[in-house]
Amino acid sequence: MPAAVSTSTASRAFIGSREPGARCSAATVTTSSRVRKGVQRARRHRTYFWLMAVCLGLIVLAWNVVRLWSTTAAVLMSVVAAVIPPVAAIVGNSGALADSDLPRSRPSRPTRFEEDPDR
Repeated sequence: MPAAVSTSTASRAFIGSREPGARCSAATVTTSSRVRKGVQRARRHRTYFWLMAVCLGLIVLAWNVVRLWSTTAAVLMSVVAAVIPPVAAIVGNSGALADSDLPRSRPSRPTRFEEDPDR
């Protein structure tokens, strides 16, 4: 029969804290990396949507409000708004391939002729 576990050890195991220098299990590392990737992906998506909202706001303000006072300022606002979508796409897609959970290569399947050589 195993020895009784002390309360302090049991509480440490329950809370999930580790002794200094102890290694994490593979499941812990995988779970934490997936959570971290999800957080990074959510941050990129939020940044993308904020940039696009700023772009739309600049265009609407430029051609509905600012053009009444200064056409040059409206054109400059439109130029800035035109630069934002490519930057937003780059920010939104940065690291997307590394974060994907898709398999890197497909397993090889036998062809029709390898399955039945008499065909």
